[in-house]
Amino acid sequence: MPTTIPHTSHVYPGKSSTMTRMFLNVNTMVLTKSLVFFYQADGVLHIIEATNQSQQYVTEIQPHHSA
Repeated sequence: MPTTIPHTSHVYPGKSSTMTRMFLNVNTMVLTKSLVFFYQADGVLHIIEATNQSQQYVTEIQPHHSA
């Protein structure tokens, strides 16, 4: 049986300056040519896709903790 990773996703429209503020406390960040940011902060993997200068989409993937 394949393993699935439960996750939560949120979409936040905003300005590019908002994205800059989000990266102030980033531990690790990688920028690719497709403008996708991957970084680890507070134990949560964040994936930010910048579609243009005035809009961004944020997906947060949190690890699943078994009870």
